[in-house]
Amino acid sequence: MNINCLSQLNNPENPNNTFQLKVNLSKKKIGVQSCSLFADFLINFINLKELFLDVKSNNLDEEGMEILGQGISQCQNLISLNIDLQSNNLDNSASEKIISLISNCQNLQILIANLSQNFTSSIGSHLANCSNIKTLNLNLSLNNIGDVESSHLGLEISNIKQLTSLILNLSGNKIGHQGISQMTTQLSKCQLLNTLYLQLLSNKIGDQGVTKLAKNLTYFPSLSSIYLDLRWNNIGDQGSVALGQDLANCQNLKVITLELRWNDIGDKGFSVLGQGCTKCKFLNSLSLDLSSNKIGYLNNSSITFNLGECQNLKQLNLNLSVNKIGDQAILVLCKGIAQCVSLQKLILDLSTNNIENLGAQYLGQELVNCQNLNILTAHLQWNNIVDAGAYILIENVLQNKKIKNLTLDLKQNTIEDQVFLKISQLLRKNSSLNALCLFIGNQNITSQIRSKLVKMKKLVNLVL
Repeated sequence: MNINCLSQLNNPENPNNTFQLKVNLSKKKIGVQSCSLFADFLINFINLKELFLDVKSNNLDEEGMEILGQGISQCQNLISLNIDLQSNNLDNSASEKIISLISNCQNLQILIANLSQNFTSSIGSHLANCSNIKTLNLNLSLNNIGDVESSHLGLEISNIKQLTSLILNLSGNKIGHQGISQMTTQLSKCQLLNTLYLQLLSNKIGDQGVTKLAKNLTYFPSLSSIYLDLRWNNIGDQGSVALGQDLANCQNLKVITLELRWNDIGDKGFSVLGQGCTKCKFLNSLSLDLSSNKIGYLNNSSITFNLGECQNLKQLNLNLSVNKIGDQAILVLCKGIAQCVSLQKLILDLSTNNIENLGAQYLGQELVNCQNLNILTAHLQWNNIVDAGAYILIENVLQNKKIKNLTLDLKQNTIEDQVFLKISQLLRKNSSLNALCLFIGNQNITSQIRSKLVKMKKLVNLVL
């Protein structure tokens, strides 16, 4: 059942047979009286399993939060709660009040709470009373949280003994190296935690903080999936090296996602980070975003990237856009990628680098050796590739008959229209592709190419 206005809170239809309820009251200027109306409305739904409540941007006070919490606490069969409290000027007292009441829902297993853009840094220790809670998704971004507050938050969350999945958004706060160290030390006490998402964009962590964070990751006993968003934290090579060295000791990791753009990371930081990830022998998905750093600024020959030890790696997403990676580094990268014998999906963003024809040729030649590759996406826009390089790249890629889904972005290079027409002839002869996305940046030639490709034998999806 979906509720989008207060007038719908009067006569519920079939409340005993309603298991999922979505209520959107955002920006409705609701107050205490409306909260009471909603709480009374919820009494009718004794079998409710899932509740989504959006009350963001309403300037609710502590009294309103208490009434909402009391209403939700009546739903004793509730398993999943998604509550959006963003931009309500809540302080710690108001936030802890509603969380304490929600904790009375003893069957709750999934809690998603958006407390962004308030004045809160705490959820209290009440969630420890929810003995069945396994998944916690908590958004505390833009709340002026510092080291002391983040440490306390880690302690509060560590009390949730059955927690297996944690998504914690702390972007746009003031957390430094001490705060991230103390918080992750506390979180490592969650013995069953296997999935950890930490969004720490735009804090004050620095290389010292990342070093402590990386070391603490090795103390999580059950961790198998890690997502770290460390954009705009000035971690540099030192932080990236520490992260790589300690990730190598997280032997149970199967999924690694690292967002590290805008961090002044150079060749050494990138190389050691890559080497560390490859030491995780069970790794099957790796995503590294190192765009807008300083890779290749000094000496491309110092770049290494050997994925030969990742025998189980099936998905690789590597974003190196807006660096200065040249042709020789492309060869090193692609040789390393080709050693992933199980690789099925590759997304490679090399836009805005110094890639010329030789680099494009290396890319095509090495990708032929990825014998299990089904999906290939290559972003090569804003480079120095000209006619021959583009043609050789695609000619080589098409030799890999395992590739069924191909996306190539070649915009903003210096490639003549006639070369694209020749490329379309190559593509038309291919009998393996099911899906093709080709971006060339010239609308006039695009229509001509489309007319040549629409009759490809197995092609079911074409984007030009």
